[in-house]
Amino acid sequence: QAVVLDVSHLSDAGVEDLLGLVDGPVMASHSDVRDVAGRPRNLARWQVDEIVRRDGLIGLNFFAPFVGGDGLPTLDDLLRHADYVLEAGGEDVLALGADFDGSQGLFPEGVVGVQSMPDVRARFVSSLGEELAEKIFFGNAVSFVDRVLWGYGAGPGPPALLGRPLEQPTLSFLDTPSGARRRRRLAVTARVTDHAARG
Repeated sequence: QAVVLDVSHLSDAGVEDLLGLVDGPVMASHSDVRDVAGRPRNLARWQVDEIVRRDGLIGLNFFAPFVGGDGLPTLDDLLRHADYVLEAGGEDVLALGADFDGSQGLFPEGVVGVQSMPDVRARFVSSLGEELAEKIFFGNAVSFVDRVLWGYGAGPGPPALLGRPLEQPTLSFLDTPSGARRRRRLAVTARVTDHAARG
């Protein structure tokens, strides 16, 4: 059975030990970058590089002290973390791990919780473009879970993973030519699920 190892709460020594014990992908589910905001809890450059090399996942944390250090950070500060991971080759690795339930309401300026995500997404789209923002907000995490836990390769897995009923529209990456296989898999999964539900 597949297990994903998460380094977000490990010390540097713990991360080094873990990476020495496993060869496959690991994730940092809710971590920022130490070179951008110098907190020990944030990822060091060698950790970012190793997660990228292993085709893992890095979910950006919205906890204000991790995003910007002293003072109230902005979404531009969060984007500096995103840019850092992207410059390290993490276009397929970068995701969001906001930690809304663990941040005591301490978020970047203008963010009050999950209800702020449309504004956060708009800022990411403005800075990084629609396609890359979609990967960060959805596609990379789904692909990682599919590949590592479900063993599907690229594309969405079971319907529960999508977090929305199948009859609702999916995100636009499914409407691209490369999304055709994903759409077929979703359609087959929907039929099987519907048949099982009807008994």
